[in-house]
Amino acid sequence: MIYIFFGILVAMAVLLFAAVIRTFMIKAPAPKKCETEITEEELELCADKLGAMVRVPTVSKNEDEDLSEFYKFHRVLEELFPNVHNAFEKTVLNGTLLYRWKGKDPNKKPILFMGHQDVVPANDHGWKCPAYSGEVIEGALYGRGAMDCKSTMFVELQALEELIGEGFVPPCDIYLEYAINEEIGGDGAASAVRCLKEKGIELAMVIDEGGAVIDRPIAGMDRQYAVIGVTEKGYMDVKITARGKGGHSSTPPRKTPAARLFAFETKSKKSALSKNIFFPKPGKCLNLWRLPSGSECASFSAIYGFSGHFSSG
Repeated sequence: MIYIFFGILVAMAVLLFAAVIRTFMIKAPAPKKCETEITEEELELCADKLGAMVRVPTVSKNEDEDLSEFYKFHRVLEELFPNVHNAFEKTVLNGTLLYRWKGKDPNKKPILFMGHQDVVPANDHGWKCPAYSGEVIEGALYGRGAMDCKSTMFVELQALEELIGEGFVPPCDIYLEYAINEEIGGDGAASAVRCLKEKGIELAMVIDEGGAVIDRPIAGMDRQYAVIGVTEKGYMDVKITARGKGGHSSTPPRKTPAARLFAFETKSKKSALSKNIFFPKPGKCLNLWRLPSGSECASFSAIYGFSGHFSSG
């Protein structure tokens, strides 16, 4: 028996040694040079457009409230992205925007890109500049909505603006949807869904706002990565009721309702169903898009990654 145990230890040591050697032998691929460079003028144009979007304080509203800031924002979008507004059909659903770009093949299912116009309230306290200034300081644009979610709107609309300017026509219909009350769980996106259902539109894909371009997201990663989420973790409320007979606390039964509830909670956390729902396996819900070393602009990766999606087709 001792020889078998010793043999197992030796085998494990050999495997561990081999794994360590392999780890040190594996090297990260050399950074690839950007195929497309953005000029300073283009970066300034991007900042000007996003700044103009941020300067409209589109704080979340329900459909029955004053939507004047959102309608002002719509006019700003028309000025910033004239190609989009000439090529797309626009539907306004109580402030929520739904656009359609007609593609080459009407038989192909369309793709929907989503975002939201609304932002959470902000005052100037704690900011480097006024909360809705859209000001650029040391290469970073500040303002409520600059990240969540007007940056997403900007890169989608700017990419489409450039593609239309190049004469590109998508192979399928492209839809855009921008709600007015995502931050408060309002009915904006739902109204767009109802509109699409009424028209019998069945989508091939829906792409919503996702992660950001971040430095070294995980130990061992030495450059910027664009975080792309491929699923979304939601939640649900579950009410579990345990029933039992009444009695005196001096002589409780062996399995009280409370004890059964605790047992259920413990067992549910250990079950395969709970693990599949609440603890996705690594690699199933996060993809990382590595950016070339030295990339400086988040909008660069988003604009040209978005453009490349269609150009490669």
